[in-house]
Amino acid sequence: MKFKQPRKLLSLIGSSYNIEGDKDIYISGLGVVNHIEEGYLCFAETVEYASLISDTKCRAIILSKHVYNLIDKSSSTTYVISDNPSKLFNTIIKNIYSANDAITFDFDKSNDNKISKHSIVSINSKIGNNCIIYPFVYIDSNVVIGNNVKLFSGVRIYNNTVIGNNVIIQSNSVIGSIPGWHYKDNDIHKNFRCVGSVRIEDNVFIGANVSIDKGLVEETLICSNVKIGNNVQIGHGVEIDENVVIISQSGLAGGVIVGKNSRLSGQSAVASNTILASNTTLHGKSAITKSVLTDGLILFGIPAEEINIYNRRTSYIKSLPRHVDDINSRLNIIEKSLGSPHAQLSSDVNLPWSNTKSYRTIFTKISNIISEQLSLDITSLNIDTNLNQFADSLDMTELVMAIEEEFNIEITDEESGEISTIRHIYKLIRKHQRKQMAELDVR
Repeated sequence: MKFKQPRKLLSLIGSSYNIEGDKDIYISGLGVVNHIEEGYLCFAETVEYASLISDTKCRAIILSKHVYNLIDKSSSTTYVISDNPSKLFNTIIKNIYSANDAITFDFDKSNDNKISKHSIVSINSKIGNNCIIYPFVYIDSNVVIGNNVKLFSGVRIYNNTVIGNNVIIQSNSVIGSIPGWHYKDNDIHKNFRCVGSVRIEDNVFIGANVSIDKGLVEETLICSNVKIGNNVQIGHGVEIDENVVIISQSGLAGGVIVGKNSRLSGQSAVASNTILASNTTLHGKSAITKSVLTDGLILFGIPAEEINIYNRRTSYIKSLPRHVDDINSRLNIIEKSLGSPHAQLSSDVNLPWSNTKSYRTIFTKISNIISEQLSLDITSLNIDTNLNQFADSLDMTELVMAIEEEFNIEITDEESGEISTIRHIYKLIRKHQRKQMAELDVR
């Protein structure tokens, strides 16, 4: 988004933030990843996004101290360090475009509400104060709506629905739709009579084309501060706890319970009557097929599993051709050794501790593996090079597997999660080699 006139950085963010670089630069517009022009101000919540933005011609990046410490700062970009980059960027947008949404339709005004004359509101419904109801909204009987609610064009709210305060529902969403409950009668599918309800608490955002089913006889519950993207289906009797985010094109079957602070990424799916514990993260295009009862798990795949397990399995599959070549090579060595009556065991067949060499040799081996796995210039690596700025979780899994294979050790998930520098890897290798030698002494 380009400004008509460039604005000084300090006029956009104020002087209360830590700025690394030129504080007096002019900003020509606001941008996000993949939509950046020269001279723009952007924000980045992760190392990956910050690295992508740094490769552009943006003028300044808003990021956290943690991300700032991890990225390559060789460019002339100015960095604004904030505890909450997203919040600061949103504040800038609000300050620049502070005008209220223009009301362009004819409306009837009562209780400070603005209700389009082209909408239908049942006389048996109750609407609070300061609500805006756009054209072609339908509100059925026995509906209760709180204060400061905004319903965009085409929204349908059916009976037995309660909506709290400060709720926004985007166009063409349907609240209280009849679920697909059927029973068979003489081989004919017939619909159940649904008498359940929907309750939406305060500060909920619902995107466009969302369908939220009422319960058969139970309540469908959306708790406060839930954010739901476009084209999401929420089945009957679903309970979504506070602060949950559901990204676009996701689906929750009937009876699902989602714990607070969870995040379901785009095109994810949850099977009926499953439970997701609090702080669950489900990556995009994944499917939950059974309950997740441990807090804080990160899941991916179909069926979804912990991301570390998924990454290891993927790495194993990718490394199969290399293992096959290695096995064939070793078989050839053994065959040659067996072919001579005086042949000795090949030096390529190593004892568990055979890679225990000098520090410099181990460092060189680690550097070679890192250079190959992460496509880095080996001359740029040192003992305290931070690997997290170059590798995502899958890259780190493949790196750990390559280290395990080279040094004949097994690194646990807990240990691999602590790896961030070559120094950490070196200490792990020495620890496991000492353990192997101690086990052999016991034997």
